[in-house]
Amino acid sequence: MSVNSTLETNDLGSKELVSIRTLCGMLDMKERTIREKVTRREIPYYKVGKLIRFNVQEIRMWYGRSRVDSLTPDAITGRIL
Repeated sequence: MSVNSTLETNDLGSKELVSIRTLCGMLDMKERTIREKVTRREIPYYKVGKLIRFNVQEIRMWYGRSRVDSLTPDAITGRIL
């Protein structure tokens, strides 16, 4: 199952913010990786007191921006090796 389908089908009800552990499961990432991204401010998050929370909609947009397009055949043949 893709991350986008996981984010779309996850039953969050009215809850907009999720914990790091929940996000780990949604993105199939280790907690340490997400904490490093938070430290480097590479992922959108909220501080609620001492807690770190993530808005699912913002994470979906962030994940979409992380996409790298594949090369077209013209771009591949035009490359200098």
